Amino acid sequence: MTTIQGRNTLAAFNSVGIAYAWDTNIKSVTEENGIVTVIHKPKGKKTFYKHTYTKDQEMKIYKGWLNVDLMKWEMESYEENAFEKLNQYQDKLLYVM
Repeated sequence: MTTIQGRNTLAAFNSVGIAYAWDTNIKSVTEENGIVTVIHKPKGKKTFYKHTYTKDQEMKIYKGWLNVDLMKWEMESYEENAFEKLNQYQDKLLYVM
């Protein structure tokens, strides 16, 4: 796995199934036994957060801050998944789980 650090956008689903995206400063990304652990500090926050994702959860990391609002996209289009709209940033994709 390549080293992922710095300003990136983290996009995933929460436990209820709603897509979200964070502009964040990633400190580390580790993968062990099918579990990915991301330690990051979201834009505007002072403390680091630790999130773990299993192989059943969809998670993507994009290079740079994309300033996307997945919640707004989800409300505008019920038929189309907001997470799929991130395909326009395919060239900036760093990591997919």
